[in-house]
Amino acid sequence: MTDKKLSTKVCVGFSLPGFTENMMMAPVLGILPALYAEDLGLSLASIGLMFMVARIFDAATDPMVGYLSDRTQSRFGARKPWIVAGQALSLTAIYFLFIPRAGAGTLYFALLSSLHFLGWTMLMIPYNAWTTELTGDYGQRARLFTYRSCAVYIGALLFTVSPLVLSPWTGSTEYSFEFMKLLCYFLLVAIPILTIIALRVVPQGNKVTTDTPSLRDSLQAIKSNKVLLLFMLLTVIASLAQGVVGALEFLYLSNFMKLGPYVPILLGTGVVTSLLAIPIWYSFVQRFGKHKPWAVASFVFAICTPLYFLLEPGEGALPWLFLLTIILGFVRATGAVAPQSMLADIVDFDTLKTGANRAGSFFSLLMLISKGGLAIGGGVGLWLVGIGGYDPSAVTNDPSAQVNFILVYAILPGIMLFVTGLLALKYPLDERKQAVIRKRIEQLAERAHAKDVVA
Repeated sequence: MTDKKLSTKVCVGFSLPGFTENMMMAPVLGILPALYAEDLGLSLASIGLMFMVARIFDAATDPMVGYLSDRTQSRFGARKPWIVAGQALSLTAIYFLFIPRAGAGTLYFALLSSLHFLGWTMLMIPYNAWTTELTGDYGQRARLFTYRSCAVYIGALLFTVSPLVLSPWTGSTEYSFEFMKLLCYFLLVAIPILTIIALRVVPQGNKVTTDTPSLRDSLQAIKSNKVLLLFMLLTVIASLAQGVVGALEFLYLSNFMKLGPYVPILLGTGVVTSLLAIPIWYSFVQRFGKHKPWAVASFVFAICTPLYFLLEPGEGALPWLFLLTIILGFVRATGAVAPQSMLADIVDFDTLKTGANRAGSFFSLLMLISKGGLAIGGGVGLWLVGIGGYDPSAVTNDPSAQVNFILVYAILPGIMLFVTGLLALKYPLDERKQAVIRKRIEQLAERAHAKDVVA
C-alpha cells in the first residue's frame, strides 16, 4: 500500500471498466422493463414483482463473493480474476436480455436479469475493494473514484445520445429493442478491450493487514462497527429512492409525459450536468469532507421533487423539465465522489480494530444493500404504479392513476432523500480521523513485519 499520489495513468486505467457501467445497468434497471411491457405485452406489476424477487435473490450472493474475494490468492492478485469472470457472465446474460427470443416472458426477464446481476456482483465487489489496496490516502481515494465516475458519466452520455446517432439504422430516436441490439454488439467488443487494458495498467496493490478474516469474524465485525452501520443505513435509504426513480424515469418521460423523442436529449442533459459537476463536488469533498456534500445534495433533491406536480404532459413542460434535469443532475454527481470512498475509509477503521482486511466483505455488503435497495425501490415503484391503475399501453390514464404515478415517482423518493441528508450530517469519520487511523495501521504492520524478520 502506498499513500503517494497515484499516477494519472493508473487512475485512467482503473476508470476504464466504468465507461460501460451505465450501458450495462441502465437498460436493465429502467428501460427494458418498460420495453418488455410495451412491446412484448408483459404486465407492469408482474415485471416489478419478479424484478424485485430477482434482485433480492441476487443480493444474497454478495457476502459470499466478497468473502471469497478477500481470501483469493493468485498470481494476478485477489481482485483481477473475479473482475474477468464477472464481465464474462454479465455479457452472456446481456446478449439474451437485450435481444429477447420469441416467447420471452416475465420468467425469461427475471432469470436473465438474475444471471446478469450475479456477474455484476462478481465484477463490482472486487473492483471497488481494489481501491483500498491501491492507496490508503483519504484524498487519493476520492480522486480515484472521481476518475472512475467521470468514465461512468462519459459512458452514460454516450448511451443517452446513442438513439439519436443510431437513428438512421434503427429508424427511431427512441430507445427500442432495435437500439438494444446494436448496443449489445458494441458491449461485446468494448468491454473485453477496456478490461484487458485496465488489468494490464493498474497494479494489484497491497493489503495492509495482520490477519486473514474468517466468515464468522467478518459478520461479528460488521455488527460491532457503528460507523459502518450508520453508513449502511444511509446507503439503503438512498438506494430505495434511487431504485424508485431509476425504474420509473424512462416510463415517466416517454409514456407519462409523452416526450419519447426527447428522452435521449433530456437524459443526456442530466448526464452532461453530472459529468461537469463531478470536479465541483470533488473540490467540495476536499474542503468540507465527504459526508457534508452528500447531505446537502440529498436535501436539494428532496426540495426539488415536488415540482413535478406542476408539470403537464406534452412539449410545454420541456423548459421546466430541462431545468429540473440540470439541477438534479448536478446534485446526483455527489454520489459519484463521496459514498464509496467513505466505505474505503471505514475498511481502514475496521482493520485498525481487528487486524484483518475485509475490503471485499465490506464492499459486498455495500453491494448487497445497494442492490437490495434498488431492487425493492424499483420493484415497489413499478408495483405501486401498476396497482394504482397506470397502464403504459393505454392512450390516456385516469387522473387518479396519474396523481398516484407522480406521488410514487417524485414525492416518495424526496422524503427518503431528506432522511438521508439528516443522517449524513451525523457521520463521524472525517479526514483528520482517517489520517490517524492510517498511521496506526501502518505502524502495526511495520511491527508485525519486524517480528517476522526477527523470527
